[in-house]
Amino acid sequence: MPVGFTEGLSFDHTRTNWTGDGPRPLSWTVWYPAVDSANETHAIEHPIFRLHPIAPDAALKNAGKARPLVLLSHGSGGVTFGLDWLAHRLAQSGYVALAVNHHGHTGVEAYRPEGFLCLWERAADLTALLNDRTWRVKLGGQVTDHAFVAGFSAGAYTAMLIAGARVSYSQFEPENPVKSPIRGPREFPDVADHLPRLIQENEVFRTSWNRRRDDFRDDRVKAALVLAPARSVVGFSHDSLRSISRPIHVVSGDAD
Repeated sequence: MPVGFTEGLSFDHTRTNWTGDGPRPLSWTVWYPAVDSANETHAIEHPIFRLHPIAPDAALKNAGKARPLVLLSHGSGGVTFGLDWLAHRLAQSGYVALAVNHHGHTGVEAYRPEGFLCLWERAADLTALLNDRTWRVKLGGQVTDHAFVAGFSAGAYTAMLIAGARVSYSQFEPENPVKSPIRGPREFPDVADHLPRLIQENEVFRTSWNRRRDDFRDDRVKAALVLAPARSVVGFSHDSLRSISRPIHVVSGDAD
């Protein structure tokens, strides 16, 4: 089955961007089953990832049939294209695979410490896309209102949050009883050192930081695939993990 591909930009008007001068951007990528006549090509090249051939903006196959949806969340500092290996296979199997570049925490824009510290905003990105009509209109067909979710590394943390996990402690807050010498991921190795200044001086950051223990569960998400969860998951509330009722499948490497 040919795989269609399209991209777009939406905005979440319930939150601001990290500079506080506009709504939060949601740059998204969709892979989907295309009509049999679609012509797949290597239309997009990436300096890091070896991407599958796709049919840009091809028509959705059986557009009147409601397609199942999978939300995809990239790892720390990553990009939607990094999940092409999974998204392409999902599309070949009949799913619509929708990935988002998480503002401030993605390689398609400048890294921001706010994006690396406030990981819970990533779960809100997925909920915002579920609410958004832009990508559905561009796709031009029926997609279910509920979804599955899959995430890699920090994306696994995102998948757990939207499935019902809640933050007890951020990895880098001083009150966290699980101490670690790590001050940040390799993409932003000193990110923890930015925390005191941001709390004191940045209202946009402070608003996000103060809601880190909120409930980001979205009941439209039916199951989660958690791939190589990052260290940040040790900060989840144990009670919230026990209360998760939807299926979650965790995959990790031997050396993780």
